[in-house]
Amino acid sequence: MTHMPIVHEYLLLVRKDMALIYPIMLTYSQTADIRDMPGATWKGILADALEDTNGELDLAAIYGMVGKYRRAQLQQFWKDKVPQTLQRYPDLFINTCRGYWALTKKAA
Repeated sequence: MTHMPIVHEYLLLVRKDMALIYPIMLTYSQTADIRDMPGATWKGILADALEDTNGELDLAAIYGMVGKYRRAQLQQFWKDKVPQTLQRYPDLFINTCRGYWALTKKAA
């Protein structure tokens, strides 16, 4: 009679409450927002702003949401970049009525 070895199974569950904010651990712990990282794009920042609302936003509300990020604070004409980016990606952003924007159904 041969004996089968005992095999243990392990299951690891990982949950991120806020997908775009992640902890960084170096020699100290720090929380960082990828929307403030050097590689952040206007497309990604705007898509996140519209995704958070689950609806549509007017430009003033979009400016309020994205104006706090480093990308906006480092550019003098960042408010001009917002509508330019929204218009540049019609597969992602849709103009629902004058001054209001939402994610397209494909992106949502």
